[in-house]
Amino acid sequence: MNFKQWFFNELEIATLGKEKIYPSGSLIDPSGSSGVITLGQKRNSEVSGFCLHNPEINAFAQKNSTSMFIVFAFVFYTVRKDWPTVYKTFPDFLKWVFEEAIYKTKKGKPNAWDYKDEPFRSLSNTLSHGDKNKATYLEELWAKKDTIYTEIKSLIDKDESTSFLSDSSDFKIFNYIVKNIKGLGAVKGAFATQLIIGKYGCVDSVNMRAYDKMIRDDIKKDPKKSGFSLANSGKKDALGNPIKNIEVKSSDVGLKGYVRFLDTLQELYGDSISKILWDDWCEIVHNKITMSNDKGENKKITLKVNNQEIKIIPYKDKIFQKPELAYMNNINKDAAEELEKHIPGEEVSHQHLKSLKDGWPYTLEKFDITKVLKKIKILKEYILSQNIL
Repeated sequence: MNFKQWFFNELEIATLGKEKIYPSGSLIDPSGSSGVITLGQKRNSEVSGFCLHNPEINAFAQKNSTSMFIVFAFVFYTVRKDWPTVYKTFPDFLKWVFEEAIYKTKKGKPNAWDYKDEPFRSLSNTLSHGDKNKATYLEELWAKKDTIYTEIKSLIDKDESTSFLSDSSDFKIFNYIVKNIKGLGAVKGAFATQLIIGKYGCVDSVNMRAYDKMIRDDIKKDPKKSGFSLANSGKKDALGNPIKNIEVKSSDVGLKGYVRFLDTLQELYGDSISKILWDDWCEIVHNKITMSNDKGENKKITLKVNNQEIKIIPYKDKIFQKPELAYMNNINKDAAEELEKHIPGEEVSHQHLKSLKDGWPYTLEKFDITKVLKKIKILKEYILSQNIL
């Protein structure tokens, strides 16, 4: 099984019976993956996955407290997973949350969020806390979802945005998420902010490598105010010098520094950095999928930024050998190879929206007779207290 075949088959199913449109100006090489990606390029709205899909994701996130919970659950679920795994298994995880975990919580059963017998268990270990096989972060998040939604919405409604991300109500939202959603640091907190209001973005491990020199210069310029720090990796380079890895701070000063770095990138590229990071990431993932079966020298993907190049590797096929993912193996190889020439990177962006919309039925308000009776009782007591009758 390989990622490339699976990905193309998924797209064929998603577009079955629909006209496939590939806008002019796309950065994707129509002959297939180029394997070379220049980060920070502007994309017009017709080919930008961010422009096409992020507004719908923002609207979904802001719909009500349940939809915002789903967005946070999605962010948690992306931790340390390949994108195809997230896209294929998140609906199963979400179904379990709403049909098993939450229901058991309402019944007061202990260990309601224990997913040890679920098929996605090995894929969800990052949702565990300590040695407990339990999604404690999400369990706490569900209990506080109404308060979190109300407070984030109040910050959104203030709409004090400025051109600088570090000096607006947007920062207050980002800061609130990191400080109040246990388990989310600056990086994933910025991703959640991007999904909710379309600002900020995820400086993940790949971006850290790509922007390594800029980040290190930022640290050297003012270590105390930088959003990043350096820590010994325990490894040494060819000359025997200690290798220092970049880490992201989650302190108050660190969060400001992280956002100031995004401000720097935004000024450099002259476009929304949230858009830039989103579209770049989707193009990277597109290449990691379509090049997953390549061999030899062609198996590396080159990222170009600031006149520098770094190499990253495509996804590995062996992940699909896991029993939990056996149902992914029904692939039409001929159709996949035919589609290979026509896949735009923005489909990866669209998959984010589709993943979240799988949770749409769970966000609909349900008729609750107990709430109606409670309101009638309150109304009756008010009428009697006013001697209206």
